[in-house]
Amino acid sequence: MDTSLFPDQIFTDPDPGAHSPHGLAYDMHGELYNGDLQPLTPEQKELYPKVLGLAQGVNDLMSAIDSRPRPKPRRPLRPCPPTK
Repeated sequence: MDTSLFPDQIFTDPDPGAHSPHGLAYDMHGELYNGDLQPLTPEQKELYPKVLGLAQGVNDLMSAIDSRPRPKPRRPLRPCPPTK
């Protein structure tokens, strides 16, 4: 969470040890991360809806769910050659 949004409503550990005073967090490699989440950049905020729709569509394709976001991943994946 972006701690700047909720400055008076977040847990603060008085003795944090190896982790952030606001609780445990892990990086994308599964390593303990001693810091808070950073706000999205303007570029990331702009791409977020597209990436979210793509992720939902891929998840639906893999789960054989026929949903509205499902056709979205087919366009970017269409040029990919089939695997053998």
